Amino acid sequence: MYKSNKYVYNINKQRLINNERSKKMKIINTIALILVIVGGLNWGLIGFFNFNLVDFLFGAGSILSKLVYILVGIASLWCISLFAKIFE
Repeated sequence: MYKSNKYVYNINKQRLINNERSKKMKIINTIALILVIVGGLNWGLIGFFNFNLVDFLFGAGSILSKLVYILVGIASLWCISLFAKIFE
């Protein structure tokens, strides 16, 4: 009886851990998607109106604008993994 209860406890503990990981991954995926959308909209503005919103907000060549570009680049790499999950 004790062994059975311990087994059930371990399964429930593992489900809780997986649920916590799932919540964290959902947050990361959402942030990555938002950054990719921001980057896409910025490129659309550049293409249609020759207007760079990131440079306008943070200054051309500033550290903040470079940080935004780096974060968008990292987010796009992360989203490649999301794309791969579609075909699993």
